[in-house]
Amino acid sequence: MNRNPLIILALIFLASCASLDINVENKKSEKYEIGKLPDYWAPIKDTTADASYWSKKTGATILINSLCEKYGSASLYVLTQNILRGVDDLNAEVEEEIMLVDRKALHTIATGKIDGVLIKTNIYVMRKDYCIYDFTYQVQAEFYSKDVKDFENLVKSFKTK
Repeated sequence: MNRNPLIILALIFLASCASLDINVENKKSEKYEIGKLPDYWAPIKDTTADASYWSKKTGATILINSLCEKYGSASLYVLTQNILRGVDDLNAEVEEEIMLVDRKALHTIATGKIDGVLIKTNIYVMRKDYCIYDFTYQVQAEFYSKDVKDFENLVKSFKTK
C-alpha cells in the first residue's frame, strides 16, 4: 500500500483545522476525556490538533480538536465545511444532526479526492460550554471500513468534565 498520499492527506487535513487568525490565541479545552484506541493506532506528534493518531493497519488518521471562545456564531455546517476545505469532488453521503454528550452535533460522512486519491472522511462537530469540538477520521476510501469502528467508539467515549 502506498502511504505517501496519506501523509499528504494528514498534512492538508491538519492545516485545514488551523486558525487563519494569527493575532488571536487559539484556546483549547482541557475539560474533556476520551477513551483509548487499540495499539495499532500511533500518536502523531507536533500537530495543532488536541490529539491525533495514525493507523499502522490502514494509514487512516484520527484528529480531535477543540477551540473555545472563537467562532461562536458559526453553524455546525460551516465548521464542517471548513474541515473539508481542500477536498475536491466532495460528495456528502451522510449529513445528520445527532445528540452527542447531550448536545446537538452534526455528523457527516463524505468522499472526495485529495491529490487525485479517493478518500472517505467521517466527521462529528459539536458545541458545548463555549467550545467547539470536532472529531475526524480520514482514510483512503478502500480502507474506510477497516478502522471506522475504532473511531466511532472513540467518539462515543467522549465526556466533558
